[in-house]
Amino acid sequence: MIRWIAAFLLALAPMQAAHAMGTLPSETFNLSPSDYRWTYQETLDITNPEDGVTLSCNLFLPEPKVSGETFPALVMPNSWLMEEHEYWVQAKTFCEKGYIVLSYSARGWGQSEGVVNVGGRKDTSDITALIDWLTANTPVTGVVKAPDGSVTDDSGAKIGMCGISLGGGLSLMGAAFDTRVKAVMAMVPWGDLVDSLYLNQSPKPVWVKAILVGMGDIAANLDPELSIITDQLFNHEHEAHFDTLLPWALDRSPINFLEKYNAEDRDLAVCISTNLQDFLFTPTQMLRFYYGLNVAAKRIDFNRGIHASSEGTGLVGIPNTVWNRSYAWFDEHLKGVDTGIMDNPPISIDNKSSSQRHYLDHLYMKDINGAHLEGIQRPPMENDIVPEKRYLTHRPWYSYKGGLSSHAGDGSDSISSGLISGLTLGIPLLSSLLEAHTQALHITASLPLASRSKAIVFATERVGSTRTMVGTPTLSLTLTPSAERVQLIAHLYTVDALGIGTLISHAPLTLLESDRLMPSAEPGVAKTYEFNFITTAADVPKGHRLAVAIDTFDISYSRPSEEGFDITLHYGEGCFLEIPWLP
Repeated sequence: MIRWIAAFLLALAPMQAAHAMGTLPSETFNLSPSDYRWTYQETLDITNPEDGVTLSCNLFLPEPKVSGETFPALVMPNSWLMEEHEYWVQAKTFCEKGYIVLSYSARGWGQSEGVVNVGGRKDTSDITALIDWLTANTPVTGVVKAPDGSVTDDSGAKIGMCGISLGGGLSLMGAAFDTRVKAVMAMVPWGDLVDSLYLNQSPKPVWVKAILVGMGDIAANLDPELSIITDQLFNHEHEAHFDTLLPWALDRSPINFLEKYNAEDRDLAVCISTNLQDFLFTPTQMLRFYYGLNVAAKRIDFNRGIHASSEGTGLVGIPNTVWNRSYAWFDEHLKGVDTGIMDNPPISIDNKSSSQRHYLDHLYMKDINGAHLEGIQRPPMENDIVPEKRYLTHRPWYSYKGGLSSHAGDGSDSISSGLISGLTLGIPLLSSLLEAHTQALHITASLPLASRSKAIVFATERVGSTRTMVGTPTLSLTLTPSAERVQLIAHLYTVDALGIGTLISHAPLTLLESDRLMPSAEPGVAKTYEFNFITTAADVPKGHRLAVAIDTFDISYSRPSEEGFDITLHYGEGCFLEIPWLP
């Protein structure tokens, strides 16, 4: 498995390098030198005293240049499908810069004992045990020890956590439950597992069923509870999984523990790297988590890439923008080096249409559909962008499209469910990967050829000059379903003069008989539903249009029912698109 993943990363490297070249010059940091000799311990077993589970680790230790020299320490948990050797190249790089690095396989992975806990209390207990071992057995900066070498105070220990995917999520969860963690670099983590597994009540068969559970069951000792939750998701046992998925996922969601990160006595720096084409842990849920943080320092970077593709090439030693930021982040916040990383605005985002990267103080997002977060204290989102509101209007019989107008429309249109509409999100994983890293192989559709009965298109007038959309667009629809379970897939396109749409974002919406997370679907009853597209950045070139196209099926999301249905859209004040244009 590891050899296959390494080969994939090497094949991806030329594509990633092509778009990374445009971002590196603006992110040249003053980094600590790589001049330490080091020793490496290949096999290191550390046991969690709470339940006796032994974790398989390896250790990179810098050789002191002077007697008594101490070093900041990094804990690096494995990604999904990987184990403790995953970070060998980067751990060596950090060690040469003067960091102690402990890489480990989370319980249930590699040679570690136990069953996979996906960031639950057993995983956070393991992280505490690993930090206890580090402060007791290695010269960690900030640890006070007695003459006999025993630890008397390690509250000031300079500890960081860094990881990809599962490792990123564990890094955030470890920081929530152990205040000795002073800095985090979380790469494509999750902030909200409910939203990640069940976006707008829409399960993801490829990412969740095939990769997380299917491949995870081969590579690890999965907890049977995860299979039960997955079966309930994809068998559409909705009432049952409300009672299992929600508490299980929230107990593992960093956003559920904001009070721990935001505590007045914390000195914590959190850097998040997330990817625009990541349909597993979407950038939107990470932006909501970012806005909930009120810590000493924070930043979030939105990169081109699917899940882990922008970070992965760094694992095989290829120069990588994300890992370069990680060096700067830890030098800044664990070593006190003025690297320059805090000089840029705290948010950066790649433009899908070009090699440009936007640096911003705020990124627009509307805080909606957070019923599962009720009771969690979150600071209000700060935005300096006022979105433009465009209303969906009736599609005339002689045109393939309705309008996106500055004035509310009236009347209605209907579409029926069906598998083939002419719209698509592409081949799962592959299409998004090629789109992200080639800047040429986009996901497109001929909107004039889209089925009039199974899809509907709405478009603006042609723009007079190039405009850039940056942030999280919002769509509101007033609709009447014919059944208790229906699904919509909303696509956001830029459209050229021939009607060819280039996909720049999308969002699923699944409506059920239950109203526990979103308003329910009642046959024959009109209701208004508001939901966010996935956070994005893209240009609408001069002479092009911005369009919303809606159908009822894509293979990226599991259908809630095999039965057919109709949906009627009612135009008016509740039927609109909010567009966050860059000023």
